[in-house]
Amino acid sequence: MSYVTSVERVRLKREREEGKVEGRAEGKAEGKTEGFAALLSTLIARKFGVLPDWAKVRLVAADDVTLNRWAEQILDAQCIEDVFK
Repeated sequence: MSYVTSVERVRLKREREEGKVEGRAEGKAEGKTEGFAALLSTLIARKFGVLPDWAKVRLVAADDVTLNRWAEQILDAQCIEDVFK
C-alpha cells in the first residue's frame, strides 16, 4: 500500500463527492425520461389501445425533446402513427 499525503487524501475525497453528485444528477435525468416515456405510453394506450412493439421500442429509445413533441402530437393524432411523425 502506498503512502497518501493529506493533500492527496483531500483531493481524492473531493473527487469522490463530485462523482456522487454527477451520478445522482444522471440518475435523476434518466428517471425523468423513463417516467415521461411511461406516461406517454399510458396516454397512447388509453387513446389507441394496446401499444404495438414498434411503438414501445421508439418510446424507450427517445430523448426528452422527442417525447415532448410526441406528447403534443397525441392531442391531434387520429391514429397511433400520427403521434410518432
